[in-house]
Amino acid sequence: MQKNFSYPLIVEDIAAAEKDKATQDFLWGFVREQVEEEATAQGIVDKIKRAGDAGIFFIDSQLGQR
Repeated sequence: MQKNFSYPLIVEDIAAAEKDKATQDFLWGFVREQVEEEATAQGIVDKIKRAGDAGIFFIDSQLGQR
């Protein structure tokens, strides 16, 4: 999985140059959220791989309860 944070970081550089603290905070919050969601998705993929064919329905029912 390729991680490319270049666009938010370029915008963050502009916000820093303009001393726009609100935009900087928003962008870093966005990046943190994306990293968190990527970790969640990777955790789900890992569970599915470990469960194999026999456990896929169990994993599905667990995720359905979220």
